Amino acid sequence: MAEQLSPEATATLRALLTGSDPVSNALLAQIPHTRVVRRCGCGCVTVDLEVDRTAAAPAPPHDNPAVNAWYGAPHSAGVMVGTEGGYLSFLEIYSVSDEPITAWPDPASSNTEQVRARTSSTFRAAKTRTGTAESGGVSCPAGVAEASSDG
Repeated sequence: MAEQLSPEATATLRALLTGSDPVSNALLAQIPHTRVVRRCGCGCVTVDLEVDRTAAAPAPPHDNPAVNAWYGAPHSAGVMVGTEGGYLSFLEIYSVSDEPITAWPDPASSNTEQVRARTSSTFRAAKTRTGTAESGGVSCPAGVAEASSDG
C-alpha cells in the first residue's frame, strides 16, 4: 500500500532539486503528487516512489540519476534522485558503512556536494531492478520491500 512522503524525504527532495532548470522545476512540481510504494529491506531510508501521472507533467529528457549528492556529516553518504519516464521513481541513500542509514541527512548541511548527472559525466550510478544502487563500490545490499501504512 502506498504512503505519503515523510517530511524529511520531502525536504531532501526539495533541497536536491533546487535550481531553475526545466528538469528541476518539473521534478519539484511532482513532489506533492508523489507517494512511497516500497522501502529498502536493509532498514535504510531508501524509498521507491510513484507519481500520480494524471496530476503532474513529466520532466524533459535528462540523465539518470537526475541528482546525486554526497553528505560528509553526520554520515559519509550519497543520496540520489532517480526518475523513470520523466517521473520521480526513487530516493536512494548509500554509504560505505555496514550499518543502514536510518535518517535523511539534514538538507541544510553545509557539508554537501551535489553532482547533477545531467551536467556531469564524472559520476554515474545505476539503480537495478532489485532496488539497489551501486556507485564506486558502495551499495545498499538489500532490495526494496513493499511500503506499509504503519510507518
